[in-house]
Amino acid sequence: MTDKRAAGGATRYDRLSVWLLSVMGVYILVAPWLAPELLHWNRITASVGGEAAFVRVALGVLFIYFALLTHEKYVLKRLNRELIEAFNVAMYGEHYQQHRATVESLIESLASSSNDARERAHGALRQMTGQALPADHETWSAWWSQARHTFRLSGEKVV
Repeated sequence: MTDKRAAGGATRYDRLSVWLLSVMGVYILVAPWLAPELLHWNRITASVGGEAAFVRVALGVLFIYFALLTHEKYVLKRLNRELIEAFNVAMYGEHYQQHRATVESLIESLASSSNDARERAHGALRQMTGQALPADHETWSAWWSQARHTFRLSGEKVV
């Protein structure tokens, strides 16, 4: 992939394919009615077996082109997901998703009826987050609703 294409610019091939498809579309629409002999419509359609065969070939080419566009769309979506994931890993650490899931689980443990489970969860939360909040489920839940999308472990360095 060229640098221009990676930056989102169209390559010469892209512009040529759009131009060629546009000309083909206009030709297919106009040639049978406007001077078919001058535009060689009769000769072209006769060479492929008639108008019906020509239209089938043209539609086949169009469907293949749209299939290629769809394929490229999914490739770009995958690359975008990978880029976003790489950005998140660089910003929040390699295991940021597991860390966030652990914090959520620990916050839910603060609502436990077991005093020992609440104490352990609170200690782990304070260590992981660096927050000095009380061992209260509602307080931690309110904090988490604000911090969840930018959370990183306490003591992790920003890249």
